[in-house]
Amino acid sequence: MSNFTIEQNHPIIKRQQTYVLDRKLLSVHSTDRDISKWPDSNHFEIELPQSLSNVQSIRLLNISLPNNQYVFTNDYQNTKLAFTIKGSINQSFTIEIEEGTYNGTSLAAEVQTKMNRAVSDGVSGGTEAGYNKFRCRYNNVSNTFWFGNEGDDFELNFDEKIDYGKLCNQPEVWYNYSRWGLPAYLGYKKETYESTLTPENSWFSPAVPGAPFGFAYEMQDGPGNEWLTDSSSNNWLVNVNNFSKDPNNENSICNVDLQGDVEVYMELDKYNSMDELQPYVDNSSGWFNNNYSGKVKNAFAKIPLTHTNDIYDRRIVDSTRNYIANISHYEPPLERIQKLKFTFRFHDGRYVNFKCIPFNFTLEFNMLRDEQMRSRIVRVPPLYCL
Repeated sequence: MSNFTIEQNHPIIKRQQTYVLDRKLLSVHSTDRDISKWPDSNHFEIELPQSLSNVQSIRLLNISLPNNQYVFTNDYQNTKLAFTIKGSINQSFTIEIEEGTYNGTSLAAEVQTKMNRAVSDGVSGGTEAGYNKFRCRYNNVSNTFWFGNEGDDFELNFDEKIDYGKLCNQPEVWYNYSRWGLPAYLGYKKETYESTLTPENSWFSPAVPGAPFGFAYEMQDGPGNEWLTDSSSNNWLVNVNNFSKDPNNENSICNVDLQGDVEVYMELDKYNSMDELQPYVDNSSGWFNNNYSGKVKNAFAKIPLTHTNDIYDRRIVDSTRNYIANISHYEPPLERIQKLKFTFRFHDGRYVNFKCIPFNFTLEFNMLRDEQMRSRIVRVPPLYCL
């Protein structure tokens, strides 16, 4: 007979796997990066003040971006276009507009000025000094961009690939079918556009091609509102109606794109959770050279850009209470995080050019902390407002 006691009055309570959620916030400014290693704020790495362990989820809590981001920059390859003047000049030219953000009227003025200056400065012998025959116009009713010339036949060489020099870390956009260059933003395609004489205008007598020209909504009061006014010589015109001879083709007329990209993608190296489709697909059904594809865990957050016209509203502020709706869960939890590497880009892979303007954001880390569950009863006095 055994002398050991095998019965217990105090049985062992089974240990439950209980955890408490520990929330840690991290404020990150673009100026926190080591500028000698990361000269551009669209791609940089930081080291955390303290390592984080057992991380169950990460979320972008809020972000503040500069509101005055450029739509047209050399990095985005959308600041140049080529054209040719026929006739006695018979010469090709290339212009480059100033980097920045435009409305329709200011963009038309910029392109017109640069085209006239290119001819004035580019023709040998100075025979065209002071050239001022090009007229560009933004039609704010149809949101289209028109080219005209008071005297010279011309063509727009939008099928010509223009060199932008060495682009640091930026993908080439020429082979895309959208936003492939400045002409695409103006509503044109990769074609050569031949100018034609302006159509007959019933406001003038005799009504012959090449007369002064204005949009229909401008001509209700008769002559005087036209934007091609020189009646002493023929007026030549190119507009987006030249896209297609088929009037039923809905793609024959494209709108001017003055807003640019309306969202920025934030990548968090090793911790992305958002999938993306590959843009600019042109052969998704073919047996051969099928370029339809997607990218798994390619981004961490998608940040809408809510532009405003208020010149005093200098920041784009977004948070989980507005438009950001991202959270990345990790199972099993991440054992340890010591460094974070960020990338800010557009959907087509172009890095965002912040033009040296700083920005900041806040990340939320939810960590699991092991604990022994305790039943606490807390009495709150009725006069306490908690």
